[in-house]
Amino acid sequence: AFTSPRGLSIKRMTGTKKRFETLRRFRASIEGTIGWLKNALGLARCNWRGFASYQCYAWASALSLNLLVIGRQLPAG
Repeated sequence: AFTSPRGLSIKRMTGTKKRFETLRRFRASIEGTIGWLKNALGLARCNWRGFASYQCYAWASALSLNLLVIGRQLPAG
């Protein structure tokens, strides 16, 4: 889950084993969300130029994800 320089222990890298487990679970959930976004919306590589444009792309993706989740929670009809 996390790369480390040779000889660096998990405890030294993250502080505690519990924090390492928390970070590992967080990363797994984020990767699942990104995969779902890519499949549901067809998101791929951002070709927009500049950091400000990239931020707009990321915000638009997050907004789209939230709208999809809210839409699924609403009752049909």
